[in-house]
Formats: sequence, structure tokens, C-alpha cells
Amino acid sequence: MVFTPTTAQMGHVSNFGTSDSGAIDEEFYFESCDFGKNGTVMERDGMRGTRSLSADDIKEGIFTCDGPVSLVPTPEDLDIWLPRILGASEAATDIFALAETLPEFNVGVDRGGDAYTYDGVKVNKATFRCSKGEPLRLLLDLIGKTETTGQTFPTLTLSNAGFYAMHELVLTIESVEREVAEIEIVIDNQLVGDRHNNSQSVTDIPSGGRLITMKVVMPFSGANVALHNAAVTGAAGTAAWSFGGYSTSFAFAALQAPKQTPPVRGKTEETMLTKNFTARATAATKELIVTHDAAA
Repeated sequence: MVFTPTTAQMGHVSNFGTSDSGAIDEEFYFESCDFGKNGTVMERDGMRGTRSLSADDIKEGIFTCDGPVSLVPTPEDLDIWLPRILGASEAATDIFALAETLPEFNVGVDRGGDAYTYDGVKVNKATFRCSKGEPLRLLLDLIGKTETTGQTFPTLTLSNAGFYAMHELVLTIESVEREVAEIEIVIDNQLVGDRHNNSQSVTDIPSGGRLITMKVVMPFSGANVALHNAAVTGAAGTAAWSFGGYSTSFAFAALQAPKQTPPVRGKTEETMLTKNFTARATAATKELIVTHDAAA
């Protein structure tokens, strides 16, 4: 028998959205979504006089709601996501600061065959990634509490405010603008997502530690040669994107990296320096402050 998928089963009809609470009221352009419920089955694994497993000797075990979602965010989208990633609401001066706790929100996913909602969701890890000729992507690793099936995804409007591209990046380290081929900024909130305390679902998703890193790949020439020998005490840095009236700037108090000598790959390849920075706070400044202007 030949099975032909219907239009409703094709990925292009899917939707992804969120809300701070209640019904889904924010929709996002997304590239992929592996976020969902991951269940387990419990069974007794002892001796029973046979090698066969009994279909009657099982029960549903604990489950998690987690997984990655890949977006190409607009500046308007980032207005929504930055407080969920960093923890603090936007200040009056377009400042998004780090906080010790993270807010919960709801997620809705229309997968074509059915629509689902998830509550108690937090951002475990956010990765901002960009390389030459590419847009700025946001990969979100989410953890939630419960899944509800049989939902209806609402009719919403996507933001079409445009998106950031690699050629719009200005990277400054040690007060020097750097030419860069790849950049990756990771905010890892290190959430504890396995608190199944006499509950099939997680009862809470507390914040663990926090690790913020920046990886850059740049030509091993000019001022970047000196960067290879930079002091381990580190220096301030800024990664900023802008177009039109939109701008987003990641300001790091102290970027620290071990020395890693660049490899030489061949006579037709440019020698590139890779720096794996860890962002750390100073006595006066948090390790990361984001300034984001979403008003064109």
C-alpha cells in the first residue's frame, strides 16, 4: 500500500508560539522543534522462568518535557526571549540584565497532526550562532513540566521586522575591532530538570549554576596575533549587531581564554585563530549585559 501524506502532515503547516501565562499569544518563525514530551515505561526486570517479557507487567514511568528549538529571531522576537534567557525584565534604557532566577512561560506547538501546549517552561540554554553569509540563529534548549494534547493553535501574526546577519556584526575585544568568520555566544543556565519527587512530571525546575561563553574564529593576522597571547586575566568585549533602527549588543565584563595555538591546515587554507572565551563578572559588573533596541 502506498501512503501519501496530507498537507496537514507536512512540516510547513506547523506553528511554534509562547505566552507568559494562559493562552498562546506570541508566534515565531522557526526552523526546527524537537521540544516535547519524552516518557518512560517501568517494568520488573527479574527472573520469571522464561526469556519472554510480559505485556501486562509494565506501567508508565516518569517523563520530561524538553528539547531544542531553532529560531531565526527578529529584533522584536528578542524583546520577548531575552528576559526568559537572562532572567530580568527590560529596563527603561533597553537594558536586559542577568538575574538569579528565571521566569516560567508556556509553549504551544502545532505539529500538523495535533497541537500541544506545555506549561512551566524555562530556558535551560540559549545559543546565539552566526557565521559568514548566514543569519544570526538562536538555538533554545527548553525544559518544561507537562504536555497537553488535542489543542488548537490560535491565528497569530509573525514578526517581519527583519533579522540580523553576520556582516552586520561589530566585534570588539580589548578595545580593538576584530574581523571574525564565526561567532557563538552561549548562556547556559544549567537548570535542574530531574526533580521527580513522588511525581511523574518534574515538580520544579530550579536554576543551577550559570556559564556564559563566547567562541570566535578569526584570521590569525594583524591585531589578532596579539590576542592569542592575551593575559589570562582577560579583557572586556562587545558583540553588537545592528540594521536600520534595530540594535543588539552583548557586553562582557571580562573575557578569559586559555592559549590555543592555531593549526596550519594547508597551503590553500587561511590560518584561523579560535578563541574559547568564558565570560566572568568583575567586582563592579556582571559577566554579561545586553542592550537591545527593538524600536525601528
